[in-house]
This record gives sequence, C-alpha cells and structure tokens, in this order.
Amino acid sequence: MLGLFVRLVRRPLRLLDSLASNSYAIHILHFPVIVWTQTALLDAESSALGKCLLVVLVGILTSWTLGALLRRVPAIRSVV
Repeated sequence: MLGLFVRLVRRPLRLLDSLASNSYAIHILHFPVIVWTQTALLDAESSALGKCLLVVLVGILTSWTLGALLRRVPAIRSVV
C-alpha cells in the first residue's frame, strides 16, 4: 500500500513541505498558544465542541505561522 502511494504521489506538496520544515517550532509553540486560546474562550457562551474546534484551528494556524516567521530570523533558525 505504501509503495503504491509513493509511486502515485511523486511530486512534492508545498503545504506538507512547510509543515515538515516547521514541525519542531510548531511543537514548541503550540502549548502556550493553546493555553492562551482556551483561557480567552473560558467565559464565551458556546458549546464545548465549538470551543474545541476553534482552539484546534487557532492552535494549528497560529503555531504554524509563528514557527514559519521565527525560522526566518537567522539566530533562531539554527535552534528551531
């Protein structure tokens, strides 16, 4: 199954390449982003599922964006 997938999908995907390049920075940054987002939504009148989906979406997008931006700083690039 994996061999078939590798044969069919030979071209690199920019989105997945970006995710792979920024994965360590995302890992480091996601915790404070998630905590901040959950704290901001603590008093919001919404369902638990709605809050969960919003926290996941904000967490992924914010951590990924911050990671990509931080990797552009030469001194930080060598760390993350």
